[in-house]
Amino acid sequence: MNPSLAPRKEVNALSEDLLFDRFTSSEINELMRWSGLYKAIEDKGFSDLSTICENRSGREQRITIQSENRTLAQICMKTAHFRFRLHEGSPRRKLLFIEWLLTENHALAKFDVERLFPGQNRPGLGVFSQFSDFITNLALGLQVEGCFNIPEYFHDALLFHRQFHFYIPRKEAFFRGLLRDLRSLGPRRISSALQEGKVLNQDGEAVEWPAGEMIAILDSDREVEIFSADYYTEVVRELKKIRFHLKPVT
Repeated sequence: MNPSLAPRKEVNALSEDLLFDRFTSSEINELMRWSGLYKAIEDKGFSDLSTICENRSGREQRITIQSENRTLAQICMKTAHFRFRLHEGSPRRKLLFIEWLLTENHALAKFDVERLFPGQNRPGLGVFSQFSDFITNLALGLQVEGCFNIPEYFHDALLFHRQFHFYIPRKEAFFRGLLRDLRSLGPRRISSALQEGKVLNQDGEAVEWPAGEMIAILDSDREVEIFSADYYTEVVRELKKIRFHLKPVT
């Protein structure tokens, strides 16, 4: 990697601490470089990046990327024991929990607020793919079995769905049903319609975005065990029961 792609200033907000009691801020920077995250942000026109790593009470781990004292990206994580309650014995496994992930493009002086996704104050950076690679590399370094998150909005789930699936088949089917029936609207309109109670099911009832865990398993054998043929059979069975459409404009 070209050294010029590395942040020009490195900050560890709590220098006596290690992220996850393991990683120095220099090691976190290296993981971000390997993942292509810094280069992707610089390609958006930002320079002189600085990274702040915080170990809060030994549990909440926060990484903030800034340029000129403006926050461009922030991710908050912790390790947690997830209980696989749908599987025999309800085993508990250590996973990386992504509490939230935020990116904001401060290079845009003007933008159309009507085109923001729910929950956004300004457009994002479009670097989720690189952030996803960073999360995977971090999870591998932590030697956890995988990662999980609870997407607040439909468009959040859409971003994660390249590697993550809802643990509960019914919720995976709900997400896929929205894609199947409303794909032509685009992610922003689907998310907004859900928030506004304008998405109706096959019975004409307004539906809400369901809270639920999305999981990515690192080990391929373990992944097949969690997301088995029975899991996908149940997803298909649930998909056949549901249909979605927008509430007619009156």
